[in-house]
Amino acid sequence: MAELLVNLETIYNNARTVVNFCKENGIFVTGVVKGCNALLPVVSVFIAAGCKGIGSSRINHLRKLRMEGYKVPLWLLRPPSPSEIPESVMFADVVLVSDLKILEMIEESAKEIKKEVQAILMVDVGDLREGWWPAEDVLTIIPELKKFTYVKIIGIGTNMGCYGGVVPDEKNTGKLVTIAENMRKEGIGIEIISGGATSSLPLLLEKSLPEGVNNLRVGEGILLGRDLSELWNKPFPGVKLDGFVLRAEILEIRTKPSVPEGEIFVDAFGRKPVFVDKGLRKKAVLGVGKADFMSPEFLIPREEGIEILGASSDHLILDVEDYKGKLKVGDFLEFELRYGGLLGLTASEDVKKVFI
Repeated sequence: MAELLVNLETIYNNARTVVNFCKENGIFVTGVVKGCNALLPVVSVFIAAGCKGIGSSRINHLRKLRMEGYKVPLWLLRPPSPSEIPESVMFADVVLVSDLKILEMIEESAKEIKKEVQAILMVDVGDLREGWWPAEDVLTIIPELKKFTYVKIIGIGTNMGCYGGVVPDEKNTGKLVTIAENMRKEGIGIEIISGGATSSLPLLLEKSLPEGVNNLRVGEGILLGRDLSELWNKPFPGVKLDGFVLRAEILEIRTKPSVPEGEIFVDAFGRKPVFVDKGLRKKAVLGVGKADFMSPEFLIPREEGIEILGASSDHLILDVEDYKGKLKVGDFLEFELRYGGLLGLTASEDVKKVFI
């Protein structure tokens, strides 16, 4: 059975490093745990390291944390669908919202149980995911916001990079500060300006995050830290990359051709594979697949001489011809992860979680 090694010491180190740096710059961190399926030991580490809130886009994560007795403020990061609103009101302390109708429905649901729900209004500054567009349009609903009794508007926020790949910069992030100032002038008590997620950390490292932004929602930058080093070429000082490691067992190892024999059509996912003829190569088949890690591009072999060739739903195929050691059936090979792999592996019931 494949195993996911969860290094709690590394995750604590990463969380503490990010939290402290943000604190020095007047920013508090909401720790985002959707990427690790809200594994309870990881959540506890986030809190111990100083995260002032815990966030997830999945209401089932917040339900689990509340039922387990966690007292830290819980943030629902994806605007709730209408069918999710009763549970959102019950389990979330802070809800990110991008539509007036949803706010009105939250107000009605909160009224029924007489609970105050805090809301952060999401505006779209260019990434074209959720949020009022143009961002300044959020100012047009101020008269409606003043009618709420159980919904308290505490902040303004945005997201960048997750869909459109837009780079956070002083201009687009600065729109939040301007909007917040205008809302305050109209009597809306904006306390939080949430300037994005892990993708906003490079801006902070460059000392270019606009003054007034006082919150970041950080997940991958703590759990893995790989996006900053690989994609942004801005490794966060002190953040380690081995918080999660996949160990998978060899089911078969033998020499085979490097190109399949017969007419090639499509694979199990409807894609036509392309192969390079390298002659006969020693290959290993491991007991883990796309059903667990989504795509082999999200795996990084920890040892030299191992090349990932591809995967099916339940098998990972490697070229180990250039591996210098000896391998046999039953041996485990290890892989570091990118974010997509972490999402899948932490949610997979067929991968054993081992906390170290």
